[in-house]
Amino acid sequence: MIYQVTTVFRGSELMPRGYWVQAISTDKTLNFNAYVWNVEPKMQFDYATGRGRVDSAMKVSDRYQGNRYTR
Repeated sequence: MIYQVTTVFRGSELMPRGYWVQAISTDKTLNFNAYVWNVEPKMQFDYATGRGRVDSAMKVSDRYQGNRYTR
């Protein structure tokens, strides 16, 4: 397995907005390229300072339906 993870920042923010994950198996049976958002249900992040606080109203969309994700 060969993989790479790149943090994605906006401007001079201290906390990344997400992570770009790429991987390929050495036998080439697995190959993916995915973006992972840096979010958490019930947490509000200030990406500029890197701080977080509990926010019960914060919801993260779960668009997984059956066996696939939808837009």
